[in-house]
Amino acid sequence: MTLSKTGSSSKILSPTNSSSQIQGQKKQRLQLALKCHKTKEVIFGDKRLLLITGDFLVKEWFLTSSTASQARYTLHTLFSSGDRDPSFLDKYGYQIEEHQNVVCSHKELCQIAQLPTRQNAPLSILIEASPIPLFDFNAFSHEQHLPGLILDGIQDPGNVGTLIRSAESFGFKSVIALDGTCDLESPKVFSAARGSHFRLHLAKGQRNQFQESFFSESVTNNTLTNQVTVIAASCKGREADFDTTMNTLKNKPFFLVTGHESRGISPFIEDAPRTNCIKIPIHPQVDSLNVAIAGSILMHRLSCMTTTPRGKHFDR
Repeated sequence: MTLSKTGSSSKILSPTNSSSQIQGQKKQRLQLALKCHKTKEVIFGDKRLLLITGDFLVKEWFLTSSTASQARYTLHTLFSSGDRDPSFLDKYGYQIEEHQNVVCSHKELCQIAQLPTRQNAPLSILIEASPIPLFDFNAFSHEQHLPGLILDGIQDPGNVGTLIRSAESFGFKSVIALDGTCDLESPKVFSAARGSHFRLHLAKGQRNQFQESFFSESVTNNTLTNQVTVIAASCKGREADFDTTMNTLKNKPFFLVTGHESRGISPFIEDAPRTNCIKIPIHPQVDSLNVAIAGSILMHRLSCMTTTPRGKHFDR
């Protein structure tokens, strides 16, 4: 099932199936979409399906579906309605196969999106997703992956999605989730990231490999990792050193590590001599900042210290 780009307007290919076949296919795909709400993903044959709901995210998917970072996702089903055909695709010049488009009633679209029927019915899509790749801390590219954001056991999907969105906003090229971090592709993470999944390099990372590659005694012999600065959002940093530390990081390749909402950064990272622990100056009466807010502030400040360009602009 492919989504192809044409030089003209978008079209849905003429139906070739009988009415009964179309209805059977529609019923099956509606069931798949509803099941995704319960299980986050559905394995259908040899395909791993994810559900994306809401006009904004659906349009973001089509807007960026030809980019390299989008290669992990391909269209399985577009759920549209009789009074809301996918004419918005005219702008992007895409052609959808007939079997990829399922025309639904207002009630069915609301059921897919888990919304009350009194609300406007949003578009939804099922996408086929390949597994999130495993990041190799011994064989990465400075040009393709840095600056990078490492999520160290962050549990809240809203926080993870916000950090992914901020990472793209401030020119980060990769987001790596260490063991214990919540699912990068859960519906709440997708919603909070607002389409950044489709443009960033997302990966899982093994905590043991990260520790061995960056914090073990053998790291002195590793030219690749020796060239990379590790920065951690940590209460062990000194607020008075914030600006000084930031200035010393100018134009250096780095990973920024943000930690668990209550436990913070793993000790092997936070206590390592090579780690630059940074604490954001805040009012003394405030205990701490939310991890997504703190991470976003640091990403913005760090982006001002580097020559890394912001992400590719897409004409909406």
